[in-house]
Amino acid sequence: HLMKEGEKPILEELKASRNTWVIQWIALSSEAAADSFAIKNFPDKSIQIRVVPTKGPSKRLFAVISGEYGSKREALEASSKIARVNKEKPYIKELSSFGNL
Repeated sequence: HLMKEGEKPILEELKASRNTWVIQWIALSSEAAADSFAIKNFPDKSIQIRVVPTKGPSKRLFAVISGEYGSKREALEASSKIARVNKEKPYIKELSSFGNL
């Protein structure tokens, strides 16, 4: 089950998460594509996967992110333990960077 924006007041969550780091696996132009990527590539329910809107270079994208870590290093270490799901290396980003839309 993917978390949808409406299920938790996402902005409040973002404000509270100033120093929370996440792993971004991919960013796609459609939410449906991001949802199906997440479902197909992360069948393991123990990994908390979310689809969140993010600003792309020219348009809005939907990022597939996982986890919540206290530091960039922690997120990097975690990302190396999760099987690579696409050719690109996952990005390590601050959760708060997804809030400014």
